[in-house]
Amino acid sequence: RLLKRDAEQLTVNVEFLGTQKEYSVFLMKEATEDLPAVSSTQYAQQGQLGTKIKYDLELERLAKTEQSFALVVMNLPPEFSFAFLDPSSGAQITQVKFTSEVSKQNLSFEVSIPAKLEPALIDRSISFHILVTRQLEMKAVFELTRKYEGQEVPLEEIARLKANKVNLILIPKGTPKVELVVPNLFKEIQLGETAELKLSVLNPGTLVVRNVVPTLDPPVEWQVEIEPKDLAVLEPGVKQPVTITIRPPSDVAVGEYSMVLKCVGHSGIDTVEAPEKDFKLRISPKGHMTGTLVLVAVLVGLVLFIAIASVRISRR
Repeated sequence: RLLKRDAEQLTVNVEFLGTQKEYSVFLMKEATEDLPAVSSTQYAQQGQLGTKIKYDLELERLAKTEQSFALVVMNLPPEFSFAFLDPSSGAQITQVKFTSEVSKQNLSFEVSIPAKLEPALIDRSISFHILVTRQLEMKAVFELTRKYEGQEVPLEEIARLKANKVNLILIPKGTPKVELVVPNLFKEIQLGETAELKLSVLNPGTLVVRNVVPTLDPPVEWQVEIEPKDLAVLEPGVKQPVTITIRPPSDVAVGEYSMVLKCVGHSGIDTVEAPEKDFKLRISPKGHMTGTLVLVAVLVGLVLFIAIASVRISRR
């Protein structure tokens, strides 16, 4: 019986017919120790949509024989692309090789999070496994993935594979955003007129924003109507038109007035605010704009007259 279980070599003394000989015996490790153990200190990570994250992997094998092992990923949704990388060279690898001199290896596991992802996968923990196994076990791995194609492989099925495993967690994080798109931040009206401001509320983020309310801070005693007053749901990438009607009081003075455009929405428990925009409204006395239009019309007529006269002179 072998008392020292971690021994790699022992000497056997054989005595026969008065002679004694010594034989050195090299011991093979048990099958469970022959497979590399795999672990990660960064087992749970989160990342924004459209980014890449890396997990560190440490593989260690006690046996000293030379052998290669396959790397397998299970239960990571197909929306996520991935690669095993050599940290020193950055090269992609699909298997690792151990020799009598190399018993430890460090790898990076890189996952690419898509810029667009279905809401069911955002802000939730995605559990998946990385397996290290022999090439002969890959047939069983392929059969298992085919059996559960399009769905998660049950943990008890993974446990039956002759492989060492590490469980990792990925949490894709979305970004809720709201933005005001205003083509023109300056407008001019005459005394007694109503101003109409057309703009759009855009969601440039990756999460749905709810209860979106655009507002305008007018001077005292001014009336403002916003249609629609609020947007129940604003999907990512969607732009919703909004019309703001501004009615100055009858006794308003001629001049230029500044107002602040704001917009607030909600994503879960978070409040989402759009960058504020300054809108300027100039109120001119009656007839001022009419005179300007008449002057423009006269100038246009003068230019046309000169052009026609030049053509006639050139023909002569």
